[in-house]
Amino acid sequence: MTVKHATRSSEVVAAYAAAKSRADAEEAVRHCTDDFVVDTVAFGISIEGREANRASFEAFFGVFPDYGAALEGTAGDGEELASWGTIRATMRGPFGSIAPTGRRFELPYACVWRVRDGLLAYEQFFFDLHQMCEQLGLEAPAVLAEIHGARS
Repeated sequence: MTVKHATRSSEVVAAYAAAKSRADAEEAVRHCTDDFVVDTVAFGISIEGREANRASFEAFFGVFPDYGAALEGTAGDGEELASWGTIRATMRGPFGSIAPTGRRFELPYACVWRVRDGLLAYEQFFFDLHQMCEQLGLEAPAVLAEIHGARS
């Protein structure tokens, strides 16, 4: 069952997801506050600020240029909402020192959002890292080491 409330908040979430699905980092961050935070639970990282998130998105799209997020449902109203759907991507670029596998993943995801003044202020992003790595032919500890090593 899909729950959808037509609100400005759900529209900004949909516009952001559509921009990311086109690998358009510039358009994605246009829908975000200057202090926008993305908390990617599976990776154990939070990135704060519009510019830092733009750089993070651009790096991610270099690895997964065909990234797509199918937004299947949104619930909530006003400043707080949740959404869910399916993410898909093919690993075409290197992930730090990890060579591209050319393999594809398809996973369910969920997000919790905070909207402020019509812009995204916070995204908490949930997906199964181990399932993603299995589909890509990667070891999760190696992926996490690359992520955390790059942030040191």
